[in-house]
Amino acid sequence: MRQVRVAELTTQRAEHETTATSSQSLDEYRWHVAARGENSIQRLDRHYMELLQEMRVVQTGVQILFAFLLGFAFTSRFPTLTTTQRGVYLVTLVLAAVTAGLLIAPVSHHRLLYRRQLRLRIVETAHRLVSAGLFCLLLTLLGAVQLAATLVIGGWAVVLVAVMALGIGGLWWGVPLWQRATCTRTGAVFGVPPEQRPGFAPARPGLARDEHSAP
Repeated sequence: MRQVRVAELTTQRAEHETTATSSQSLDEYRWHVAARGENSIQRLDRHYMELLQEMRVVQTGVQILFAFLLGFAFTSRFPTLTTTQRGVYLVTLVLAAVTAGLLIAPVSHHRLLYRRQLRLRIVETAHRLVSAGLFCLLLTLLGAVQLAATLVIGGWAVVLVAVMALGIGGLWWGVPLWQRATCTRTGAVFGVPPEQRPGFAPARPGLARDEHSAP
């Protein structure tokens, strides 16, 4: 009986924190209840699992890139680098370390806040950390390409890096933001058009005529 009461209090607390954030969070909560049959705890658990899956995909590439950058300083080619190239290398190495730290930080947060009924804050913090980590990862990739390309094509490396920045930035942020803006303009919420939402009731023609004819 006590465990049931604790679960009820935990659910009520999560629902209060979720619905108090914004009207969009309230709409999202109602949509997930109707479409998925999820309560607040289940939705937060799913969000955290999705974040973990995303971090697993990114962390492998970051660790390989970081190991490559660390090893490059001990190669025979490193002493031949110019002062500018060494500066680019150092900045890129630091960015790789910061990226790894940002992507690993949610794990540490979860360990320290485990069983504290703070899943909502854990998910929100992890979201911000992963977003910052992706931005630092882009800078790390550009720095690594800049360093390697200067050894091959010289000054044209700047043009290559600029094109890559536009391309990767468009794929990572441009396309999702465009899709989000498109859903907002078309009235789709969470990718679901109004007529496909649970509980959708089309407007009655007679009611629409009365509204237009009202003074």
